[in-house]
Amino acid sequence: MLVKDLNKINYKWFIIIVDLIIYQLKIYKNYSSENGNLFDKEKKILIQYMITKTDETYTINKTVEEVKERAFRSAKYLKSIFVENGNTKFKSENGILYDSEQTILYVYPNNKPEIIYLMPNTITKIQDYAITYKPYVEYKSHVILKENTNTASIKIVKKDKETSKL
Repeated sequence: MLVKDLNKINYKWFIIIVDLIIYQLKIYKNYSSENGNLFDKEKKILIQYMITKTDETYTINKTVEEVKERAFRSAKYLKSIFVENGNTKFKSENGILYDSEQTILYVYPNNKPEIIYLMPNTITKIQDYAITYKPYVEYKSHVILKENTNTASIKIVKKDKETSKL
């Protein structure tokens, strides 16, 4: 839907919009969308969480079997990710997304308020982009492996939004 009072549109933007619509029509036969989130056609693969969403929580539905590594990269408002009952591939604990066996850390939400995250000792893999750069809050993360144990903690030092100091 175009803006009601739109009188003029730049030709270059018009062409870009038309190209985007044509591209979307071509890919829709292989992809689907739910609440703005991009999935494969069968909704087994979550490809991209909608970047402009401001929700603080999201629930992975029971049909999802795979979450692409960059799916939540720019979900800057998310504090928690949950998993719908019946999903056998994923598990959520304290709003953090793991595989069902809790051996893979998939997503530590971008806006999670905790400063220290203690990884379960069952984790053997951290998915690429599981802990991502937050464009609105810079941080330095430190993985601290504890000697003679299988546990690790990640300390996230958040930068003050007003002063830009760590």
